[in-house]
This record gives sequence, structure tokens and C-alpha cells, in this order.
Amino acid sequence: MSTTKTRRHDAATVKRNASKHWPELLAAIGGVSADLLDGSHHPCPKCGGTDRFRLIDPDAGALFCNQCFSEKNGDGFAAVQWLLDCDFPTAVEKVADYLGAGSVSGNGQASQPVKAEPTSYPTAHDALASLERQRGKRAGVWTYHNADGEPVGLVARWDLPDGKKTFLPISSNGSGWTVTGMPEPRPLYRLPELAKAERVFVCEGERATDAVRSLDLVATTSVNGSQSPGKSDWSILAGKEVAILPDNDADGEKYARKVTAILTKLKPVTTIKLVRLPGLPAKGDAVDWLERGGTREELIDQADATTEWEPGEALSPNGSKIAEATTPGGITNAKLVKDEDGFHAEPVPMAKVVKSILAATGNWPRRVDNALFAHDAAGIHWLDTPASLFGWLADRRGVVDWRRAHGCVSKEEVFHQLRRVATPYVAVESCPHCPTIDGHYYTSELPEPGDGKALARLLDFFALETPLDRQLLEAQFATPLWGGPPGTRPALMITAPAGRGKGKTKLAEANGRLYGGHIDISDREDIGTIKQRLLSPDAAPKRIVLLDNIKKSRFSWAELESLVTIDAISGKRMYVGEATRPNYLCWIVTLNGASLSTDMAQRVIEIQIREPDYDPSWEETVNRFIGENRPAIFADLVGFFQRPKKTLRRHSRWATWEGQVLARVEDPDACLDLILERRGLADVEEEEGRIVEDYFAARLAALEFDVDRADVFIPNSVAARWYNAATGDRAKVAAASRGLRQMISEGRISRLVTARAGSAGARGFRWVGEHADASDVTHYNLEQRIARKAEEKRQTTNTAGEGEEW
Repeated sequence: MSTTKTRRHDAATVKRNASKHWPELLAAIGGVSADLLDGSHHPCPKCGGTDRFRLIDPDAGALFCNQCFSEKNGDGFAAVQWLLDCDFPTAVEKVADYLGAGSVSGNGQASQPVKAEPTSYPTAHDALASLERQRGKRAGVWTYHNADGEPVGLVARWDLPDGKKTFLPISSNGSGWTVTGMPEPRPLYRLPELAKAERVFVCEGERATDAVRSLDLVATTSVNGSQSPGKSDWSILAGKEVAILPDNDADGEKYARKVTAILTKLKPVTTIKLVRLPGLPAKGDAVDWLERGGTREELIDQADATTEWEPGEALSPNGSKIAEATTPGGITNAKLVKDEDGFHAEPVPMAKVVKSILAATGNWPRRVDNALFAHDAAGIHWLDTPASLFGWLADRRGVVDWRRAHGCVSKEEVFHQLRRVATPYVAVESCPHCPTIDGHYYTSELPEPGDGKALARLLDFFALETPLDRQLLEAQFATPLWGGPPGTRPALMITAPAGRGKGKTKLAEANGRLYGGHIDISDREDIGTIKQRLLSPDAAPKRIVLLDNIKKSRFSWAELESLVTIDAISGKRMYVGEATRPNYLCWIVTLNGASLSTDMAQRVIEIQIREPDYDPSWEETVNRFIGENRPAIFADLVGFFQRPKKTLRRHSRWATWEGQVLARVEDPDACLDLILERRGLADVEEEEGRIVEDYFAARLAALEFDVDRADVFIPNSVAARWYNAATGDRAKVAAASRGLRQMISEGRISRLVTARAGSAGARGFRWVGEHADASDVTHYNLEQRIARKAEEKRQTTNTAGEGEEW
């Protein structure tokens, strides 16, 4: 029997041949656009973002993405494995086949080089065919021409299995075609059509450009969208009217800003208009607008009505104009028509009224759920009523021509229609997230990473019990910036073993001050009220919730525990009704002598502070430092998320936070050990049954029952009051009863059993004394004794005896 030896490639030989060719290899094999391989920060070709990806070693081919590829990424083979989701032998084979590197046979003898695909192809079609053999069928291809109409480059698109997409450039080198970016300066898309046009629409991407061109309009874009418009030659647009159509996302606004900056420098002067298509969904573009019914005439009208962009005019962080409308007037619900009887008001249809508002304001207002908001130089404004909406419109546009005539839509109707059709967002954020979260409206952008000095100086202000507490505090300051999933942020518990007055509240407030303020709640508030406050306009942009100075010997609050871990907080919002906000909140609790239920203990990380060196100007100094250095601190926190992540030995229930945030501190394993150690010390669940049972015994004895021998029925309502008093909880009757039944079933309470009262079947519990006789009757007069005790107290103290203590 003969055995066929499988040929394998010698990885060392292939690696040696690939040295210094990795950028080309990663573009051709891995599908990474050559523009992303210049060593600068770019969006990741796999997970997106804005600046989390870069080539860190061009000779070795090492890539880095701080979100999804920050470990085991030391060379090009690892990069190919990551990009193609393949194993190491397959990565070596891909590289060898591309290069024609030497190989060895299965018996270790040298073999002939593998026939390689050429790195230069006779035609663009050959280059595309080679790429399709490696990556599968492409999803699209667009050709770029020079001024003479000769093709000089292609951009090909592939759709990935995970729903993302990747683009590869192919360019002519004079003698053939290679998988590299076009030489700079690059031509604009559809360049030959631009020379004679008076008005040109600029889109972000070839697909949107082709959509506008399908309307028999002239349109263009630049290679690689928002990442590198500065590498293209825009001079052909000098002296023309240019209508930029931004996509409805952060990259679209970034592209509009970059193109605007380029066009303002052209001579002769270019007329620039930012034309914001109304009703775009999040991440929408001209393709979406046309699919929703947009027409050529509407686009032309929109461009005609948009005022010219003026150099130096203010921009919001998302690129929209601040406090400045984009079209003159035009907001009315009726137009005057003259006939033989004189003038009369002819109603304007709702769709046109809404369109005129969005066109006149640059696609404002926008909405979260059905709550409208606007953004200008003064900040975010929530437009909760028709009056607030039209007051805002009048402030921006002057007099709004509105009539109460038969058939004309009312302000209330327009208000509610805008709540349905305005551009939707999940949340409004006054601070950035790292990474940014899709669907969120940010009023500020992520800064470039800092050097860490400002953050270190901020940490120096606080007297922390151990060096590990400093690392935990660093992670806590970074947590509100983290763009991880909702409901995955542990609560921070600040304690001071040395006693009161050590600065717990000041530390919590400093955290809130850095992130634009905090929301104060109290353990005496109803949870429904707390939810309503969290959903209010004032609380919407805030990320820190502070529960300060808990004075209970044992802290347990089941409803609050749930709020820490749920994905979204739902409740009533004034003027809006049912509302939700995703739970990216960071909860901070301050208390002394932490004693927590198991559920609460598992939801917190504890940071301890020591006796500080008292300084009367300390608080003022810290506040001033944060105010003056907030941009630098945020830059350092962005740098925190650029650090490589360490692999933890183990994880707790907060594995996502631990892997994405805690893993970036100096010693995450030691920090996690400390967290779990303190969690165990604070957890008093095992003692809880004894505490509850002793409390019930004390109440019954005060009511003159023999607790060792009595058999007493305790209704659920009374049992719930006693349970809450013993545990420090705020549970309602049903929840408290469930808690008691669970303690009984787990054997933590021995003298209580579940029961029903007589023929009526009222639910409750029976206290059965340790020496109770089975023949003794059950006492059902507990509530009568409570009422008698309350009356005795009233007569003794001359106060209303409400019986709370019972």
C-alpha cells in the first residue's frame, strides 16, 4: 500500500520571502485597503470604529486593532489568519501561492516553487479575476478615469459573512495593473463628466454617487470615502456650485467637513452648499433617500433652497451648522391663492410642511424614541411640546407663517408627525464613547490619545488605601467612556475603613464632574420615581448616578440591583409617555462598613480610601484642575483604551468589563483578586436568615407571645414589614414574601413555615416555636395585638400610633 505525502510550505522560507512585501500581501490576500496600511490610525476593516486599527510593523506585517486584534498579532501570518478566519497552514499557503515562495515536500525534500499569481496583471480584468479566486465573487466595482477618459483605477467591494464590507483598490502602473491605491493626487470619480457641469453633487461613496447620477445629475466622490479626501485632486470643481450630500452618521459629517475645507481653498471661489436630505435613517445616504421616494425635482429644489456655506461658519461636532438654518423661510401650513372671490388659504399637505421644516433647519429636529431634540451653540434642547417646537423654529427662522384654516394641519399635528419621522437616535451623548456606539448622537468627538500625564495627576488628588485601589480608580474613571454593551458596568462602591469624613462623596462627585454632572438618587425614593428622573431631559446626557452616604447597617435593594444590570431602563417620561434609555450608566454608592446582600455584593467593585492629608483648598483645586484639563484627561482616557489588553486568569459575572476595561490596568489579576476578596467580606447573605429570624422573634415577644412555644400565623403584609425592617430592604409585599419563602426553602430560617389562614385561605407564614406542641392551636390574633400595642402607644405618647415598628 502506498502513502501519498501531503506537500506543505516551509513557513520560515515563506516568511523570509514575504519580508518587506506585507502591505501588498495584506491588501491582495486579506482584502485590506492599501490606504489603511500607512501606519496611521484608521477604522478596523473587521469591526469598524474610527481610529482603532493600524499597521504597526510593515516589515513583519503585524496589524493591531484595540477592539478585536490586540493579542497574538506579531506578524503577517497572524494578520492573514485574523483577516480570513483561517488556520496557520492555510495562511502560509495563501502567502506562498501569492509570492511563489519555495516549499518543501512531505518528506522534507526541496520541491519546485509553487506557481504564483503575478503581482502585476496585464489588464484590470485579470487583477479582479485573481482577487475573486482568493475572496469569492465581488459585490461591486467602480472605475476611475483621468481627464482624458482613460481608466486609471478601480475600487472593488466584497461583502463579508458578518455583514460588514471591505474595499480593495486596483490601479494602473503604466505597464499593468496592481492591487494598490492609485498614485496621488487621485482623480475624482466620474472625472470626465465634471468639466462642463455647473453644479456637482458630492457624495460619500461610489454607490451613493451612482444613485444621484441615475437622476441625470452630475455627481462625484473620492477614493476611500471619509478617510482620505485630501489625497484626491478637487481642482476641477473650482468656480462651480458644489452640493455636498452628507451621510447621516459621524463619518458622513467628517467627510463633509473635510471636503468643505478643501473646496474653500480653491480658486476661483467655489459655491459650497451642505444639502441635508430630510428623513434619512441613521447611517442613511442618497441611496436610502431615493428608495424612500425621493425624486430628481425634490433634490434640485433642496439644493436651490439651501443657502451657501460661508468660510469660518461654526460647525457642530457632528458637522451640522450651529444656530443657522440652511434655507430661507418657507415654513407654512397654507399658501395664499387668489381667485375671483379674492384671496383664500390653500392647505399645504403634511408631507410638504414637514419637508419644509427639515429643509429649513438642516434636518432638525431629531428624536430619541418620540422625544424631539435640537442642537445649537447653547447645547441640546428637548422640544417636549408643540409650543417649544414652534418657539425654537421661530428663533431659528423668524416669523413662522401659520394659519388656522379649514383643512390646514395644526401645530400639534405637525409636532406629533415629526415625533414619528424625524431622524432617530438611540441616545444623546454630551461626552464621547470609546469606541463610539452606533445610533448615538454625540455633541463632541473623541480626541487623539494623550500621554497619560493629566489622568495620572487626577488620580494623585485622591488618598487611596492601596496601590491596587489606584488602578481600580483608573479603570473606574475610564468606565463611563467605554462604549461596551449596555448593562455590563459594575457599580462602584466607595468606602473608608478609617470612618466618616474621608472624602468618599468628593471622589464620586469628581467622577461626575468629569463627565458633565451626575444624577443624585436616594434610598428613600420609589424606584418608579427614580426611573422617571433617569428618563428626564436633564438626566439624558449624564452617565453617573450617585447614591450617597448609605446609613443602613445592611444594604439590599432588589430593584436597584436590577437597574445596574438591565440593558435598557424603561418608564414614564413627562410630556412623552413611555420612554427608554440604554443602560450605559455608571452607578456609584458611598457608605461606611459595607454589609451587602449577595446580589448587591456581586454588582459592585469596592474602592477604599484612607485618611487624607487635609487641605482647605483641596476641593477647589480638584474642581479647577478638572475644568481646565478635561480635554487632556479625556485624551488620556482614550489612550487608556489604546493600551494592549492583558489576559486575566479568571473572570466574574462582569467578564465583558473585565476583559475590555480592567484588562488595561497594570495588574488586572491582582485587582480582580482584591475585588472578589472584598466582595466576600461585604456579603452577609449567609447571616441574613438568622437576622430575619431573630427580628421576627423579638417582634413576637414584644407582642407577648412565647416565642419558644407559640404557634402564630403572620399575614404576608405583616411579614413583609418585618422582613424589610430586618434586612433594610424596600421590597413590596409579594417580593418580600418570595424572599422569606426562599430563605425557608434554603434552610436559613427554621422557625417559619409557609401557611394559609383558616377557611378564608389568606396567605402568610406560621411561626412555630422550637418547643411548640403539635396539639396546640395556631394563634390568628396577631393583627389585633398589633392594633392594641399601637393604641397603647398613642395613649402613652399622645401621638398617632400607626404601628410602623410592628
